[in-house]
Amino acid sequence: MVFLLNRQRIRFKPGLIPPFYRDLPETLEEIAESERAYLEAYEKKPIRTDIRYFFSSMYNIIVKRARSA
Repeated sequence: MVFLLNRQRIRFKPGLIPPFYRDLPETLEEIAESERAYLEAYEKKPIRTDIRYFFSSMYNIIVKRARSA
């Protein structure tokens, strides 16, 4: 799974906000799953996915006070 995730990562430029701020995962496996889901959604509809993830992430950062560890 990690190998496939790395291959997906290489195809896309990194964004400003990591996708795990939207899902707020707690374990390493949940972080990988969050990133995989983001990359799959981004591959299908890039603009829509970025907008949806941006506003969801901003909500979690501002309202729920999500911070990086």
